[in-house]
Amino acid sequence: STIVAPPSGSQVYQTTAVPALPTQSGSIKDCGRYHLVVDGNTCNLVCLIYSITFSALCKLNTYVNNGCTNIWLKSSVCVGQVTAQAVSKDGSCGPKAEGAICMGSGVGSCCSVSGYCGNTVDHYSPGACYSGACTRSATSTLDGSCGPNAGGLTCNNPRFGLCCSIYGYCSNGTSFCGAGNYYSGACNADIGGPSITGKCGPLFQGNKTCAGTQFGACCSQYGYCGNGDDYCKGANCYSGFCTK
Repeated sequence: STIVAPPSGSQVYQTTAVPALPTQSGSIKDCGRYHLVVDGNTCNLVCLIYSITFSALCKLNTYVNNGCTNIWLKSSVCVGQVTAQAVSKDGSCGPKAEGAICMGSGVGSCCSVSGYCGNTVDHYSPGACYSGACTRSATSTLDGSCGPNAGGLTCNNPRFGLCCSIYGYCSNGTSFCGAGNYYSGACNADIGGPSITGKCGPLFQGNKTCAGTQFGACCSQYGYCGNGDDYCKGANCYSGFCTK
């Protein structure tokens, strides 16, 4: 999400944000910023961090009860709504033009990643188009969702980011592109980190580990995660919670 801080200090969100982790049912769709809930967070703390009222938090996330007892750990809560975007007056658009859009500007219906309105291939083609009447492949995401749970949609839409995380959302940064966090796209070198397939160790690409995964705590000498003596005992165990 593109964020602008006016002289007043309050934040204006120009584009729809992509949550790093899933949201609960009831969060608004046009959310400009999300907060990742971690241990120790309270509604009061979240409101203080983002300078919003508890009433505003509840409007952004309609599932929140009066006691704020139903916010899940490791979920994303919306803390700001996208502000309506102005139509470009001079042909500039996107983040560099305070979020101005091109539709209705008279100089083109597509905003390029360079920040200019137009209708050429340099404006509307995949990888070049930031917003507007972009041309995309059948697998390009339109809402920032991606991966197996989104029908195999990919993140080649620069508006949302170029990495598809293992949680099924497009964005940039280590939470989406880093080893152990990404599913596909313009990802960082996938070396180390927890296995997402059940394969582990030097026999498979990435040299993944098993501890903390749903597959088991031990990586066997054959390169698979699991529990029990076949994975964890003596020479059977390559890494993890090995036993003698």
